[in-house]
Amino acid sequence: MNSTPTTGRTVLYVLSETDCAAIRYQRERRKAAGLMDAHDGLGNPVQPGDIVPAIIVRVWNEESGLMNGQAILDGPDSLWLMSRHRDDSKAPHTWHWPARS
Repeated sequence: MNSTPTTGRTVLYVLSETDCAAIRYQRERRKAAGLMDAHDGLGNPVQPGDIVPAIIVRVWNEESGLMNGQAILDGPDSLWLMSRHRDDSKAPHTWHWPARS
């Protein structure tokens, strides 16, 4: 898909080791701060290579696909993505367009 990234579009993001460490850190801080109740879990585990949906919130460069976004995790949290590039090889720490159905 050769489409221009724009604010509000849903893309797929490939988690890296650094992303996973940041997610685990966020979740542990939330737990330690008592920001959860009995009905609020920490979210399902993440590992490098996991592909999650993300919403583009700012486009920095249309040609390279450089954007900021919010990765939507399987739990009550998200991950802020700063300056991530598009890469159709699905390398960690990058985003790509979902397959068209």
